[in-house]
Amino acid sequence: MGTIDSRHQLVPETYITHRKTGEHIKSLSVVCAYMKCPVAQYSLKNKINIIPWKPQKDQLQGADVGFVVSFGHLIPQSIISSFPLGMVNVHASLLPRWRGAAPIIHTVLNAETETGVTLMKIRPHRFDCGEIIGSSKLKIAPQEDAGTLTRRLASLGSAELQSCLKSLTERLGQAKPQTETGASYAPKVDASMSCCKWAEMTASQLHRRHLALHHVFPLHADWQGQTVKFLECSPMEKTSSLSPGFVDFSKKHRHLEVTCNKQSVLTVNQLKLSGKKVMSAMDFVNGFLKKVPVDLWKFGNGECG
Repeated sequence: MGTIDSRHQLVPETYITHRKTGEHIKSLSVVCAYMKCPVAQYSLKNKINIIPWKPQKDQLQGADVGFVVSFGHLIPQSIISSFPLGMVNVHASLLPRWRGAAPIIHTVLNAETETGVTLMKIRPHRFDCGEIIGSSKLKIAPQEDAGTLTRRLASLGSAELQSCLKSLTERLGQAKPQTETGASYAPKVDASMSCCKWAEMTASQLHRRHLALHHVFPLHADWQGQTVKFLECSPMEKTSSLSPGFVDFSKKHRHLEVTCNKQSVLTVNQLKLSGKKVMSAMDFVNGFLKKVPVDLWKFGNGECG
């Protein structure tokens, strides 16, 4: 069961194992909330049985266990109990850390150095609180973004699931309750989190948001009434004498330098205005900055809500 995107490898690798060896899996079906999702498209291409959400009990007959990844729906007891071995969730954090919808993004937002995947029993009425049957850790590189981390966790989660399937009954029998110590919540994110509040955030804080969100919500601000998105940026080890939001151009480095909170500086190498193509910093200078007085060389906060 899942709505996972094409970067996740759970269904493909489980399917390949099933086709190559016949071990551990006699049959495989996929439950999808909508048919346009990559999991459904993969299943159609490879002739894997697809069951629409919400499945009827008779559609699940013969299945021993259900696995869920990034599904986003509370699963009722009637469906959970349809599986003799219950249901297992593959979650992209080391539970109880970062329960909720966006664990990878919040992991990167908080500049954590370690994360992993957790396999847990699904319980009705609450997300990500079931007993743990397995987990695996990995280290996070200092400048790793959420997109890269998602792909690595997908591989790790797939490997952990393959391992789990080899001894599923034993693992279920040895499941351990989650502790509430260290528990945290990772709520859904939206575009407002990527809004550049120049006077409130330092360059490092904005760059951290870039690492966490740019694959879904690039950093954005306002330029002369237009939304501008910053596609490549990084903090600079220098301070500025300008006010927050004001922008300068470095001829030496060929990048924009935007002043942030505490006079810190965010460099921008690539950006995009609404309705325009992606442009370099030099393109922006020639096409936009040079057409207004220097005292108007300033990015606004945009629609920060």
